[in-house]
Amino acid sequence: QAYTSDLHASVSDILESPMPMLVKYRSRMRRIGAELQLPLDRLRDLPERISQQIGRDDTHHAMSVVITKPPETIALHWGKDFNGPLHLFDSHPRPEIDLTGASFLTFKGWPEVLSHLTELWPQCLDGPI
Repeated sequence: QAYTSDLHASVSDILESPMPMLVKYRSRMRRIGAELQLPLDRLRDLPERISQQIGRDDTHHAMSVVITKPPETIALHWGKDFNGPLHLFDSHPRPEIDLTGASFLTFKGWPEVLSHLTELWPQCLDGPI
């Protein structure tokens, strides 16, 4: 059975779906807290909002978030905290910054990720940081 929606799957879709093809994801995913929706112009607050939602004691786990600005979706993964390194997967080519296909980028810390996202979406992040 294939995922047939034209929308991106949410964490809830994956965790609650009876589809056998998603079992491998359900068995390895754990959602901490509720889904967090944050306007892109407040993206700089993401580390603090995640810490508030999950509690300071649970920040020693590796985590991932999905950042969506329809139709674009970026996955961000980090180890125990936002101080680095952080890994960003972007499936979209970005020829304006010499990325001609999908990219997997590593950043030293959250300020460098935010700077990169500001370069991609300047109108959404309230200008340069």
